[in-house]
Amino acid sequence: MKSALRNDLERLRRDALSERHRHAFEAGRAKQPAIAAHADAASVLAMPDDEAEGTYASREALTRAIITEHRASREALWASVLLVAYYPMLSRLRHRLVSGAVPRGELDQGV
Repeated sequence: MKSALRNDLERLRRDALSERHRHAFEAGRAKQPAIAAHADAASVLAMPDDEAEGTYASREALTRAIITEHRASREALWASVLLVAYYPMLSRLRHRLVSGAVPRGELDQGV
């Protein structure tokens, strides 16, 4: 059975890639050069997977641009993109957390 966190992240991925957020994505592209380099949200979501050392600066710039857009516009798209893009890191963190006193669902929420 999949964890609640994984299910939520899959739902967020589908939502971030949906057409309903196209306007928010295009608005972000118009304001942020790091986002403008990407044709769509799928391209943005693929960027953190590129672990080549030479892409570090562009990945950092993209993360900063997404955070800036999230803070400025409060569009749900940007929070979803960040969560989905950094899921591998969040998943590793979650699997390191063990607690007999805190239910699994609460640990998922904490992450």
